[in-house]
Amino acid sequence: MVTEKSSGIQCGMIARILVSVGMLCVFLLCTMACEKPDPGGDNGTKPGTTTTTMKAPVLSGPTYTVEPGIRVDYAGNAKASYNSDPAVGQIGTYLYYEDKSDTSRAGEGGGLPGAYYAFSEYGLKFGEPQSVEIIPGACADGKNATVYTAHAARQKLPDGSGWRMYFLNFLRDEEGVPRFTALASSFSSDCEQFCEEDGSRYELGPNDDDTMGVYTTFTAEHSSEPQVVLLYLGNLFGDNNARRAVAGGDGYDFDWERDNVLNDATGRSSDAYVDIATVPTNTPGKRRLYSMQQGTDIYSFVTEDDGKTFKQEDGVRVNARDFDSAVADNEYICMLFDPSIAVYTDDNGTITSTRMYVTGRVWDSTRTWEHNGESGSCADVEICNSDVRYENCNSRETLLSAVSYDD
Repeated sequence: MVTEKSSGIQCGMIARILVSVGMLCVFLLCTMACEKPDPGGDNGTKPGTTTTTMKAPVLSGPTYTVEPGIRVDYAGNAKASYNSDPAVGQIGTYLYYEDKSDTSRAGEGGGLPGAYYAFSEYGLKFGEPQSVEIIPGACADGKNATVYTAHAARQKLPDGSGWRMYFLNFLRDEEGVPRFTALASSFSSDCEQFCEEDGSRYELGPNDDDTMGVYTTFTAEHSSEPQVVLLYLGNLFGDNNARRAVAGGDGYDFDWERDNVLNDATGRSSDAYVDIATVPTNTPGKRRLYSMQQGTDIYSFVTEDDGKTFKQEDGVRVNARDFDSAVADNEYICMLFDPSIAVYTDDNGTITSTRMYVTGRVWDSTRTWEHNGESGSCADVEICNSDVRYENCNSRETLLSAVSYDD
């Protein structure tokens, strides 16, 4: 039996973590100044990386090792953070996530995004889900305040004024398309109690087709003036790829800057790198972006100009098949979504490891599917990876993890 202490990241050293989004989001750990994560790693040798010889230089990305078991079942779209400040909350890993217990809505979302969180001391075995705390009338305008304990989405504002969290609002049109209405926000002066703000922080870019998807924010490091960077998915039914916008040091008003930051525009949404999440690296000014493609693979890119341009790293960080051992013998992971990366540092602030939390869509191989008069076995992995998703096979969504000790 694998225990948390024998297979994960042991959390003994306390350092301060800066965090920004997930997505999601995902917002980025390690740009948030409320906490710094505990370094991890007691499970033996460090996973190696493979260097491929090519005519052009190849960027070798971090190697991830899948961790046994499920982190939180019937859950998805996690936002992971590590809290090391006892004044904020318990020392350990927090996962905010969507409730997916309503399996009839699998893939659509069975609950309010981010309405629940679970805690784990070592990041592997999580306790019972908790609801976010609401404090009636605590805001200056008499509105209720929401307590987001150690939430990964808290963006520290580089002008020193406080923290913001961003929320995507949309309404579905007559055809069911989720049309953007606002990028709403909440503000906090203490990084804990957040009060809802009026208006929208962004109005979308010229080619977004009135749609916005997964987004992430972080503090610019190469700008001459304080800036908050917003990367997001736009034109969801066209290119469905990442775009960039920037705001001043208060993170209050974003302006569109450019489309196609990952150079993946084809006009087909299935080709795009989506579900983006960003984290820092040990190289000053260099950040890593994680993204899913085709519903089965998680890739990574690096930027050294605050997300204006990216270079893709070689290989795949994780694949859906890598996680099959985490579920029952009659099940397998059909697809992967929404990576969220927890970053761990030592007492000097050096990143020692990262843990990827990812949503896995679980299929039951004992079931059969029916579609347009045809039928077959759900055990056929090729059917799972096809464009048509046979919901007869879908069992649930679950949160899984993999760990890396590479920078």
